[in-house]
Amino acid sequence: MNILLAFLLLANWLLPTPPTLPTALQQNISITSVGQLGGSSYAIALNGNRAYFDLGTRLVIADIGDPSTPTILGQTAPLNGRINDIAVSGEYVYLAGGTHLYVVNVSNPALPVQSARVAAGGDASFVTLSGGYAYVSGGQRVQVFALDDPALPVRVATFDGDTVLNGAGKVTVSGTLAYVPGGFNRGLVTLDISDPANPTAVGGYPWTPNNSTHRVQISGGYAYIAGSFDLQVAQLTDPQNPQKIADFSISDTGVALDLLVDGDTLYLPLDTTGVSILDISNPASPQAIGLLERGFSPPYTLALAGSHLFVASIMGGVRIADVSAPASPAYTNAFRSIGRGRNLTFVGDSMYMTEGGRGLWIIERAKINEGLGSARFVDLGNAALDITLSGHYAFVAGGNAGVTILDVTQPVTPTVVATFDTPGSAWQVVVVDNYAYVADYDGGLRVLDISNIAVPVEVGFLPPPTQFVDVTAVSASADFVFMYAGTKLHILSIANNPAAPTQVGVYSSGLHLSNVIAEGTTIYLSEGFDTYRLLVLDISNPGQPTEIGSHPMASRIFNPSVWEIAKEGDRVAVAFGYDGLLVFDVSTPAAPKQIGSYPTAWEAAGVMLQSDSIAVGNGDGGLLMLRMADLFNFYLPGLRK
Repeated sequence: MNILLAFLLLANWLLPTPPTLPTALQQNISITSVGQLGGSSYAIALNGNRAYFDLGTRLVIADIGDPSTPTILGQTAPLNGRINDIAVSGEYVYLAGGTHLYVVNVSNPALPVQSARVAAGGDASFVTLSGGYAYVSGGQRVQVFALDDPALPVRVATFDGDTVLNGAGKVTVSGTLAYVPGGFNRGLVTLDISDPANPTAVGGYPWTPNNSTHRVQISGGYAYIAGSFDLQVAQLTDPQNPQKIADFSISDTGVALDLLVDGDTLYLPLDTTGVSILDISNPASPQAIGLLERGFSPPYTLALAGSHLFVASIMGGVRIADVSAPASPAYTNAFRSIGRGRNLTFVGDSMYMTEGGRGLWIIERAKINEGLGSARFVDLGNAALDITLSGHYAFVAGGNAGVTILDVTQPVTPTVVATFDTPGSAWQVVVVDNYAYVADYDGGLRVLDISNIAVPVEVGFLPPPTQFVDVTAVSASADFVFMYAGTKLHILSIANNPAAPTQVGVYSSGLHLSNVIAEGTTIYLSEGFDTYRLLVLDISNPGQPTEIGSHPMASRIFNPSVWEIAKEGDRVAVAFGYDGLLVFDVSTPAAPKQIGSYPTAWEAAGVMLQSDSIAVGNGDGGLLMLRMADLFNFYLPGLRK
């Protein structure tokens, strides 16, 4: 190492100018994660006095010895992908995530350590532990892993169910049989696992067309099966081929993605109404006896500890309910979390991020890895879709709640100074001098005079361009407002009268358009329909916006989405939905070049750049902090002659 360093120093001294690297090498960057906070919860498992659940891409461990006052014990570092399901055995927790099975050693709950990440050989949507084996299901397969060494699973078998599995659900083991929900338009598959290294289909359970099986639980000689439109009960007189004895319709109350049986009581989480509580003392005739209200967040999966039900919520972390009186269950506590992270902005050393569900999160950047206790939630009483900073005020577009204005002079303790209820649904807001322009969906474009910040006044508006086209995005420069409606970008002049924007040009584009970044007569945006691109337009003649540069954005999913772009210096970052984050070099606007990407696990919705930092509103993944670094720098300019 010392010889190599001496050689580099000598070469650096002798070279009269820095060596010229190939363009592609000069411009490539690495993007690494430096922090993740919050996120939705899709999985939970209990073991003794501990609860294990996901927040975004972290596993969180909590003490639930007293369910009325649970406490967080520790959390893992962010994993490489989302967590779909959790199973626990002794000192090890097994996580099904993406296409891998993760193993985490939790012998020290304050410092859980990932001990293995094993390729699952397909989709890893669920994991079930039984008899020294892990059954990992998803897609059209069930993978079997031996746990002779619990820290290092070894795959010993694969069941390919390409004709009977279409989004396989969670495996349920009963003796030497395993029941596998088949997914979309499928019933149950019964596997003989007397030899786990050779799982064999020996029977099943049919399903009705246009329905799906998601979960199954075996109890007292019956199989309880949750589907898209109903709960079915099947008798196990012939265990290999369950026979239906009851059909409880849920088509009017939501889709059930899980179920939990406890004696004569069945808990059924429904995405639109909450957790339905059923009496199954007569399995042939389930009866609804209670409902745990949905609240602001759909329930997803359940766990039970005594009379306390733990509900992993898509947008709300984990909520805890007292179900000792099934007819009147009630939430008593929660591990509140960031759900559906969206747009964000930097405010000094803090970040403000809107939560699609209810309000605004404030996070001190230095504390991003310390957990949700270091973050502050500002409940705005409705959706928070977009945020814009102007001076020491933050403007939040809140859907049907209109626009909320906060004084952020003290970033960690902002105060609401005004609200304005627009007639439509406020999707985005931008500020130019003393005016705020609001993309108000079916309310068109609204113009607010904010010269008296405490009393905003509407002074102008533009209706939607046509009856069935809504205004969903707005950006601005010193002289123009850029309004996105339908598939068109409308260029509006505010140079003469900011209160009365005048259309001077239109750019017809793809189905999806992001916000616009304007620098002089050059604007940057992204579009997508049949193809997805970063676009650079020249608006020196705003009546004829001209494309001067573009770069394709490759998608790996069906029907991708483009959310937001950000720019600093010569770099543009694009939040590209479930495709993650893309970074471009636009030092030559006519020839943008992609120089980096990052798979965000969840849906990249909002993005901000500051120096080498990237902040991403990561949908169900909460807040994600990334860092950019040049990959190549072979010379040492500070030591040149």
